[in-house]
Amino acid sequence: MKTRVQCKACPWKTSTVPERDIPGNYCATKHAALVRTIATPENRGYNSDGALRLMACHETEAGAEQVCVGWFVNQAGPGNNIALRFAALGGRFGKMVTVGEQHKTFAATLGEKMPEKLTKKQVLEIYAAKGTLQEIGQKYDLSPAHVGCIKRGVSHGAVTGHKLPASTRKVLSAELITQIKQHEGTVKAAAKELGVAESTIKKYRNSPRSNPGQFKSKQLDAL
Repeated sequence: MKTRVQCKACPWKTSTVPERDIPGNYCATKHAALVRTIATPENRGYNSDGALRLMACHETEAGAEQVCVGWFVNQAGPGNNIALRFAALGGRFGKMVTVGEQHKTFAATLGEKMPEKLTKKQVLEIYAAKGTLQEIGQKYDLSPAHVGCIKRGVSHGAVTGHKLPASTRKVLSAELITQIKQHEGTVKAAAKELGVAESTIKKYRNSPRSNPGQFKSKQLDAL
């Protein structure tokens, strides 16, 4: 398998400012949720179901994700992710090469403003608030990117009732792609229920997954 080099705006680089450098409607809330891919002394990289979860590179296409190089090097090395080390036996991932100075911990990749847990009341207040993302963020001590996630319906949609329009949902989460593949209804029914375009349903129902460096969607978590 060929060598993979860390992407330009990988959050594991100390030079990366996530909300400035990561393209595609970066969401601080989704970023923080990737903590579930980080090994702890207790779980050693295994989730409650015994499976390994991996952090996907944000530059790889949804449905054909590849493992984040920065995450891999950290977790296979100082992160002491035993589950990942076992999975990497036999060279399954190929050679991973980082570029420049790297963060030592996942918390450091989040930048200065780490999203705090919000109450339902706060979420609704932020969703209805008027002003720029910067102004609202300053009021609630959140990054503009986090406020944008709430406003667009990318995060806390169950609280606000906001559903992301199919036309604006350009990047699909691994969880949504899995739902598309497993939905047993018609293309039209699946599109209506999951809130995506019919062409998207057709694309991911028929997409092959032949690259041995890839994992099942449910194992990969992306920004």
